[in-house]
Amino acid sequence: MTHAASADATNGTAAEVGADVARDPGTYTIDERSLLQSARLATLVRWALGALTVVTFLSAALIAVAHISDRYNVNHVSGTWMALAQDVRDGTLYRPLFENGVFGGTWYTPLQFVLEGGGALVTGEYIVSGKLIAYATAIALLWLLYVMLRRVGCSRLASSALLATVVLTPAGLFSFTAIRGDALPLVLQLGALFAISRGVTKRSLMVAGLLCALAISAKLAAVWAPIAIVLWLFFRERKALGRFLASFVVSTIVVLGIFELWSGGRMTDVVLGVATSGNSGSESPPAAFSRLFDLLVSQAGPIWLLLPFAFLALVIAVSQRRLTLYQVAFLAELPLLVVVMADPGSDFNHLIDLTVLTALVVGELWVRAAGREREVSALGLAIVLAMLFGAANEYRQSLKGDVKDAAKMLLKGDATQYPTRPLAGVVGKNDRILSEDPAVPLLLDQRPLLVDAVSVRRVGLDHPAWLASLERRLDGRDFDKVVLIHPVEDKGWYDERNFGPGVRDAIARDYRLVAKVDRRPLTYWVYAPRNA
Repeated sequence: MTHAASADATNGTAAEVGADVARDPGTYTIDERSLLQSARLATLVRWALGALTVVTFLSAALIAVAHISDRYNVNHVSGTWMALAQDVRDGTLYRPLFENGVFGGTWYTPLQFVLEGGGALVTGEYIVSGKLIAYATAIALLWLLYVMLRRVGCSRLASSALLATVVLTPAGLFSFTAIRGDALPLVLQLGALFAISRGVTKRSLMVAGLLCALAISAKLAAVWAPIAIVLWLFFRERKALGRFLASFVVSTIVVLGIFELWSGGRMTDVVLGVATSGNSGSESPPAAFSRLFDLLVSQAGPIWLLLPFAFLALVIAVSQRRLTLYQVAFLAELPLLVVVMADPGSDFNHLIDLTVLTALVVGELWVRAAGREREVSALGLAIVLAMLFGAANEYRQSLKGDVKDAAKMLLKGDATQYPTRPLAGVVGKNDRILSEDPAVPLLLDQRPLLVDAVSVRRVGLDHPAWLASLERRLDGRDFDKVVLIHPVEDKGWYDERNFGPGVRDAIARDYRLVAKVDRRPLTYWVYAPRNA
């Protein structure tokens, strides 16, 4: 009995066997010795998982409290979300792709930044409001995952420990503390799966369809849940499939239709305009799979060690023809993740969906192992060891330093590591700024010239006159400061990802480097006109 979920069941028997601790060990029967050893091992497992859970959640809470008002995990992509929220706060849902020299392209769907814009209306700023929304979303996600693990049979301790492994992954901690749009669509898709798992009824089908539609309004690629539900219903409850599809399609039309009307028809033009414009530079499927594998090895933390158990659960389920809904969702997410990784701009944050689904599938396997005899009790112990080893390694490599920094900040009140105005003394409020990170001008109470430098390059491939307009302004030295997140000499970054070669060349010939400012999580290269 090595599994945490079955550990509680061993307590009474272990107490009976160990009551007479003074008894000569040599008088134990073989069965009694085996039972006592099993009970001791179960106790050790419970203590280890308990320590993992407590340390992880205390560390995460410390980091969250310490960094609620600074730029911890707020990078240039977060700047895009903040700029979109600023527009919403000012009454604009999606700028035009290009108007009066201002670029508005983005492929983000609106639900997340609409919420952030509403939060900014309340707080009057964008960092604390964005962090509070991130924390609330994280709490909702972890609570829902806990409930789902409990329903499949995991004990309270086992469920909490699996949640801790999710928090410990780079994708987990980042998604829970950054101003980004990855956690919200995950919560909505998990909610859809949970609704169906509780019973296939008219109400659950309608709720699942609505939640899937809301997920798409938060992230365009949030489609693994509806795919999984369609596949699962097709093989299990085919009569209910039509009702779910009707709910999903109608809800999607209504939800996206509301945002389309709110934007004055710009949402479709902007999102589809960016998604379909120019040459995205997408990688081939083998290259995308290789990139995904590399990210899993380097950035998945303890989940990387749990993935083999998830695949083992799939093999067992397929051999028995008993795939669960969560296993189908895991299978649906894998090819979608490869497609996402084909975009050169994708990063480890996209692993959060696979991380959570892995925890669910491993939780199901863990419960199955707990109910077996000794030979599969070893499986439960192997899962525990994988969690503990992966968690300890991840904590040692990355989280330990963040926890120390957070503790120092709270004790000393030192917020200089992640200042909200990282370029103070270099870029001023009255400067005319072209910034690759939209947060730089936004935090100086300016409206950024662009919301997404990736989109500037992409739409510029189909509309070269727009890029030519920006190049003319650079040649005319219209900007007091140009702020980049890579040196202008980095042709790989600017020719293939942000801005494009024409804009990069204009910056290189008309502007000179005046400062390199290292402010975590970014390093900024600041340029001024050559004749200044």
